[in-house]
Amino acid sequence: MVAGEPSEPATALSQNERDELEECEGIVEKGLGTCFEVGDALLRIRDSRLYRDTHTTFQQYCQERWHLGRSYAWRIMGAAERMKLLPSGDNLPRPANEFQMRPFLKLAPEEFPGAWKRAVKTAKEGRVTLSVVKAVIRELLANTQGMVRSPKKGKRSKPKGKWPGGQVLMLLTEAKRQVKNGESDKALAALEKIEGLLFPA
Repeated sequence: MVAGEPSEPATALSQNERDELEECEGIVEKGLGTCFEVGDALLRIRDSRLYRDTHTTFQQYCQERWHLGRSYAWRIMGAAERMKLLPSGDNLPRPANEFQMRPFLKLAPEEFPGAWKRAVKTAKEGRVTLSVVKAVIRELLANTQGMVRSPKKGKRSKPKGKWPGGQVLMLLTEAKRQVKNGESDKALAALEKIEGLLFPA
């Protein structure tokens, strides 16, 4: 078992779940050319706990079945979640790979479509480079974090330390999954960690 992740009781998969697992694993195995399909397949495996027949935790499944580390698996799942939020039917180009999406993981998922649209509009000749993406992310984070008013002098000062957006996002995703699975104690523990990250003592 992987340290730091709670184990879950083993329960047999139904035939429908076995079929879904086989389909998802086929996508992960082949890659199908993009990390977004792999990320989506991993999301389905995690959210439906399709790994439970052979592994006690999703992290253990990723490491033993696919040799994927936690951070990479979470990044490609985060990228897949955000891709689903882009409106279909528009002429907006889509991100080409996980590397291009990685900086957007610092934002809340619902902020991604607007941020991506801004990056495409900012890009010269529609070429969304890493420098364009980073500039858009910096601007959005500066706007959302804003300037924190000092209680003593009434002046504004920037928040100290690095913004823990990636950790918060990971913990929120985990808490949502735990709520869906009825694991309220674990979800509350994750929320307390988030509170500690956002409002350190």
